[in-house]
Amino acid sequence: MNESKEEFRTKRKFVLFWLVFFLILIGINQYFKPDLFKKEQSPLANPYLLALVGICCLGVSGLLAWKVSGWYQSYEKKEYQDSKVQDQRYSGRIELINNIVHYTSEGYGSWEIPLSEIRVIGEHTNQEGPWRDDYFFVYVINLDGWYRSSFYAEGRDEFLDELSKKVGYTIELELLNSADYLSNVLWPAELKGKPLFNFYKKRDSSFWGKWLRTKSLYQELDKTVIEYFKSGFTR
Repeated sequence: MNESKEEFRTKRKFVLFWLVFFLILIGINQYFKPDLFKKEQSPLANPYLLALVGICCLGVSGLLAWKVSGWYQSYEKKEYQDSKVQDQRYSGRIELINNIVHYTSEGYGSWEIPLSEIRVIGEHTNQEGPWRDDYFFVYVINLDGWYRSSFYAEGRDEFLDELSKKVGYTIELELLNSADYLSNVLWPAELKGKPLFNFYKKRDSSFWGKWLRTKSLYQELDKTVIEYFKSGFTR
């Protein structure tokens, strides 16, 4: 990463300051101690020389630390930018075009659904953040299946605006501060605010699951949503 002119001037001032400071120290020591650099004198016996060497080492260490810090900051910034790009690809992109919901993601799959086939739209969160996406939108087609998209997908705000226009009211998210297993129906209006999923734990049936007595988390459509489908809803 190229340095800015201001950063270069600052570093140049720093180097010049230390050079002038060293020269002043040498002049002062030579004035008060003319035999400072005599060959027959042991350096260890001269506290002035030791102090000067110590200050020089400190200055060099400071310059090296500054340079290494600059390298690390450049590396850290590049890593952050790369991770943001990777996270965005993983979370994907969502759009509503010609009444079709388009979702593309390297992490959660890509799909297209006509808005007319979506019966329930909801949101749900989990405990997998902050290292993984922990907030999703859910699009229920029928009792046997649904699709989901990451809350962190690119184009989310524009998508929600378009969706609000289509459903006839503003989609209001209720789980923005959630970091637990929670869910909420966003649409249709008669189910708004109801839980979308029922989360429960069940002991694993595998050999190791039985031996270790471990439990896995499962989710199923909430009974309110199931009753909505069975009631023969009309849109």
